[in-house]
Amino acid sequence: MIGFNNSTPSPLTSLDVSDNSFTGSIGSDISQLSGLAYFYLMHNMITGPIPSSLAALSQMKYLVMHNNVLTGTIHDFNNQSLLQYFDVYSNSLTGTVYYGDTITFFVGHYAMHIFDIY
Repeated sequence: MIGFNNSTPSPLTSLDVSDNSFTGSIGSDISQLSGLAYFYLMHNMITGPIPSSLAALSQMKYLVMHNNVLTGTIHDFNNQSLLQYFDVYSNSLTGTVYYGDTITFFVGHYAMHIFDIY
């Protein structure tokens, strides 16, 4: 499990754990990284759903998690006013992504990218 054991919010703004063959799931305690703006988790073997606590990180700008084994429904990212890039292709995720006035559908293994949204 990718998780954190810290009782105080972290000043960490960027986390890149790509291309490491990590297995397991993303823990809900990822929300302790309240300043996280860039999260790169691509090309691993991460399983399970995207935790709703990840969708609640309000500083997120780039969320890149393609080429894993993520499953479940994509959460509402309306709280992500800074989000510029959302990349979860090549997983087994379903659902609809609502981002402000923009509605983008994401089904199966298709890519959905958000660029330059202000």
